[in-house]
Amino acid sequence: MTENHRHFIFVFPTEYEALGVFGNKVKGNLTHFSINDNCEVSIKILEAGPPFFQAEYQKFISENKFSSNDTVVLVGIAGSNDPNIGIGDVVNIVSEKFLDLGAWNQDGTFIPWDELSFRKSMGKVNSFILEPLLANCLNASGTTVCSSSGYDPIFKELYKNNSIQVENMEGASFALVNKIYGINGHQIRSISNFVGPRDTSNWDIDKALSTLRLEISKFLDLCGRGYHDLFNIK
Repeated sequence: MTENHRHFIFVFPTEYEALGVFGNKVKGNLTHFSINDNCEVSIKILEAGPPFFQAEYQKFISENKFSSNDTVVLVGIAGSNDPNIGIGDVVNIVSEKFLDLGAWNQDGTFIPWDELSFRKSMGKVNSFILEPLLANCLNASGTTVCSSSGYDPIFKELYKNNSIQVENMEGASFALVNKIYGINGHQIRSISNFVGPRDTSNWDIDKALSTLRLEISKFLDLCGRGYHDLFNIK
């Protein structure tokens, strides 16, 4: 293996997202292919939701040995909490936290995990190393939830003291496992909806996956010339 050889492992929460980005190149829940002699790609489909994703990702990591030539990228759709980040925008997540991990008071106020006296500190698990080839993506802060914030009173309480830009259901779990195993992970999300009161008629998952597919193909073209031609990306 040459020094400049790159191996990108793209992990997806769902098969739907993986197919939306890589199409019929996805063969089962683990796919491998090469773009050229210096660029290899693996696609791994895991599970959506913090506990399920974390269990499946940790199992995948523990069963495989990754080197400094390997780059793990979590890819998927997400909701935006920033009016400047619209549907179809692709963002590079630079930090994560568990938003709804904590305790609710009787008066409807929420105590975040970091403010609970008995908590175990997560330490610095929220930072993502930036992949130079993803420099063209907008950087955004992310947060992970077990329940999407579709009920307005809960949404307002959870977000009232937070300037978080993007909501998802896997990112902090991904970061936590990466810390345990010493892996430099990256997270790329495409916006399919805005967070807040749940109204699926305003979602556009197809647009989110289309722009995500284009961004990932451009990304791979930078490290393995010919990806667009190989997979007939339009």
